[in-house]
Amino acid sequence: MAAPLLMLGRVAKGAGLGDVARDVQAMKFPDVSVEADVKHVTRWLSKECKRKIPGVVTNALNKTGKQVRIESRAIITRAFNNPTKPTMSATWVERAKESKPEMMIYLRETTTGKSRVAPVQWLKAQVHGGPREPKASEKRMRMSGRMLSNQFYIVNPKHRSAKTGNITGGKVEAILSQLQSAELYAGYTANQTPGSKKKGRKKNQYFTISKAGRPVGVFLRKGKSIENVLGFMNRSPQYRVRLPFYDYTTQLFNKYWPDNWRANLKKSLDI
Repeated sequence: MAAPLLMLGRVAKGAGLGDVARDVQAMKFPDVSVEADVKHVTRWLSKECKRKIPGVVTNALNKTGKQVRIESRAIITRAFNNPTKPTMSATWVERAKESKPEMMIYLRETTTGKSRVAPVQWLKAQVHGGPREPKASEKRMRMSGRMLSNQFYIVNPKHRSAKTGNITGGKVEAILSQLQSAELYAGYTANQTPGSKKKGRKKNQYFTISKAGRPVGVFLRKGKSIENVLGFMNRSPQYRVRLPFYDYTTQLFNKYWPDNWRANLKKSLDI
């Protein structure tokens, strides 16, 4: 029987299920094997009882994964100030099967809700530290020429949501629309039209300012006043490690696995 295995990780860009082993080797993600626990028990069992072991292991792994995911939500909530729902539920579990007794825990790689970006993309820098990846909105402004290819933006604290501590998605979309940066592909129309721009002249309008040929930020015209909304910088913002994902998920696994393994073993083998 293949060794039951817990794999933690898979944050390499574009990784799929078939890339797990490669990513673990390349990125040195931790893994936890429970093979020793299984071998210690199976050496004393009859053939009939040994046939039940894959089911015992699978159930114990899946229950452990569920507990890790629940506690991860609480850890993420404490690590960030008012995290969004997609951030709180970013821990994902690939359930084990009897035919493949492996349970994988990783940061979610698919989009959820209204977000166009998978949680793994915005949490990667928080897990590893260092520079963050370009946001989707930054890529769109680069494509439209509003930002240079090496630029990132930082949000003026006055324009951050009190609830999430970041700029709201609605405000970002309004900025992209007025800067003619919202359209991603043919048939998708979100840019502000000349007609709607003319109608909105008396309302708030976003625009960019450049100095010496370099864009410096996005500004908001409110009547006769102008205020900065986004400031452009020529390097990626640097992050410290705020979410030691691999450390705490390994600790949680080691906390819950032994009891789940023993309880499922006793229940299945009636011992």
